[in-house]
Amino acid sequence: MNSKCLDQEVNRTKEAEVGEALPNPESLAPMLVEIICERAHCVIYEYAIVTVKFVADEFKGRVKVKPVVRRGSKKNVDRYLELCRMNGQHLSVPAILMGGKLVFTYVPGIEDLRRAMEENLQETGVSKRIKDNLWQVGGSELTDSADAAVYLIWFGDKAALVDSGCGQGHLRLRKHIDECLPPGVQLEYLLLTHCHFDHAGGAAAVRMALGCRIVAHELDAVYLEAGDSEVTAASWYGARLEPLMVDIKLHGHESTLTIGDGSVTAIHWPGHSPGSVVYTTNIHGQLVLFGQDVHGPIHPALLSDEKHYQASLAKLIDLEADILLEGHYGIFWTKEEVREFIQSFMK
Repeated sequence: MNSKCLDQEVNRTKEAEVGEALPNPESLAPMLVEIICERAHCVIYEYAIVTVKFVADEFKGRVKVKPVVRRGSKKNVDRYLELCRMNGQHLSVPAILMGGKLVFTYVPGIEDLRRAMEENLQETGVSKRIKDNLWQVGGSELTDSADAAVYLIWFGDKAALVDSGCGQGHLRLRKHIDECLPPGVQLEYLLLTHCHFDHAGGAAAVRMALGCRIVAHELDAVYLEAGDSEVTAASWYGARLEPLMVDIKLHGHESTLTIGDGSVTAIHWPGHSPGSVVYTTNIHGQLVLFGQDVHGPIHPALLSDEKHYQASLAKLIDLEADILLEGHYGIFWTKEEVREFIQSFMK
């Protein structure tokens, strides 16, 4: 749920207190700049880090700098090998990557580095590759300003989409999906995390265009099928939700869906909405968590429940996910970052 819409609704209705610290709707995931180093605390390492951080600081939080030590911990080695696969080559030292893409094989001068950061930050409207078989294909920067993040995952000859956005950027979403999936791969499922319009408003268009089946928890499916524009918050966006039939209704706490030669687990995660769901999958030994509205918010018009929400946050901590894909706050790349982000909303 986009917090800007929440603020507008609070001002309009004056119905309830929403809480002290709502997420900033303008918070976007910073561009990740990674520096390949041979080992920690060598001269090349120190020089590269200092130079890149010096320029990154000019972008006021829009750039995040992270070293990848290829002879370091297992996590560093795994990330190094993944970046090599993504770029189709052995990455030398020192290499500088922006958004996972190789940009420099040396430490450039300040001006060249600044120009490269500016150019890569301006590359909006393009799908973002996260892992070999995982992309972000929609979101406020990619498809429509009202959209929550939309993620695409591919296993063998099948794929699944996590959420659909509000639908206004459907053609751009289709374009990004087509760019990512090779010929012959079928989009089998649209996995809805919950019923809110910025996540589910475009579901009907996706199903009509791509022939996938829509999946949602039964406790949220009822509001989608009724076309309830209040509980789904469509009215907060000045829109009306048409009744949406859900093909597969999830029941209970946990379900597993087979997708090609892989699988995704759906976990009921109530609080933000009655039928909120998170999805998990394992990629190269890492647990990836699709937790679209971990941040909430909690609001009576959404039938939110603070007690359930806090209990659900504790469940997420227990998952010990390696990577979190959030709907409005971007991507968290380590267990430590995931844990800290979730804990920041716990009371």
